[in-house]
Amino acid sequence: MLTRNKAKELQDKLIIIYKFISHQKHLRGFFNYKPSIKSDSIKRLLKSPESDRILKEAIIELEKIIDPSVEESEDLFYKILNREDVEFIAKRYGMKDSWDLNKLDIEKLLKRI
Repeated sequence: MLTRNKAKELQDKLIIIYKFISHQKHLRGFFNYKPSIKSDSIKRLLKSPESDRILKEAIIELEKIIDPSVEESEDLFYKILNREDVEFIAKRYGMKDSWDLNKLDIEKLLKRI
């Protein structure tokens, strides 16, 4: 079982990945923009139509570990997502910015969810 601290760390990293994936999918949808992405895991997530939903569910489940008294609501996910700036979260884990995904062990993270 995850401790609260480990759950928070995992949730933070999944938020970074979720926001990156979501942003890239929107850019691709509007402008057919395809940036150079080195991570095969991120490429798979971008291709998967279910990746947003899976990451969203994992982030919510981790919130239940972090704060067992939290009540699930329609806007809970967005409260979690907007609690902190993604760039601030990224700096906490030694990333230059939220695009510096190679600092995250993405394969290990995805196996956990």
